[in-house]
Amino acid sequence: MVFGFDVMSASVEENTFNKLLTTKAYRRHNRDVLEHAPKDKLLVFDLADGWEPLCEFLHQSVPEDPFPHRNQNGTYGKELLQKHPVFDRMKKEFCISIGFFICVIYAFLSKLVFTV
Repeated sequence: MVFGFDVMSASVEENTFNKLLTTKAYRRHNRDVLEHAPKDKLLVFDLADGWEPLCEFLHQSVPEDPFPHRNQNGTYGKELLQKHPVFDRMKKEFCISIGFFICVIYAFLSKLVFTV
């Protein structure tokens, strides 16, 4: 069961994942956790707060390294597309495919032109 839905059910019709229902169940779950979890064992953590609240909750010292804000400006996806080797290969293969397609079109059109 995930948020009240039987996700392992055999029938897809039984699991109509409506965004509104799923959001409502998610919020109900969060509310229940906030209401029932022991306050000394619950950390509601905002990544913008950095190391301090997390380390205090875990009774650990704050590291000297800065808190990792890898996707602070929402640029991680763009960085991934630009630098990841898989996406780099996909771009190269796409360019090769387009080049091949253009050559085939050129060959086809040149046969039409020269046979007329």
